Amino acid sequence: METELADEGPLTTEHPDSWAVLADKGYQGLAADFRAITPFKKQPLRELTFEQMETNDRIAHDRVLVENYFGRLCTLWAMCSDKYRWDEGNYDMFFSCVCSSHQFSCANSSTTQ
Repeated sequence: METELADEGPLTTEHPDSWAVLADKGYQGLAADFRAITPFKKQPLRELTFEQMETNDRIAHDRVLVENYFGRLCTLWAMCSDKYRWDEGNYDMFFSCVCSSHQFSCANSSTTQ
């Protein structure tokens, strides 16, 4: 299981039992409370270092996978793209059902999107 995998990612010492959240530059302050991995932001009149640009490229590479997944969810399942107006207590259950249904349909389709 995932608990057996070595986690050598960023912020593991600050948040040892947390999943990492890949966020864009708009969520810079999120790392104060969560294990958020955000790209480096260019400071005024300063350029990013080569290492910072490489880190940003790696984060962007991983975020593309997440963005594509949520894009497919929003295209196929209206619940993911519209405002949720039902009982908030049921949202997690419905969202889990949508994700499970999506995974099932991807695993059993003849073509992969």
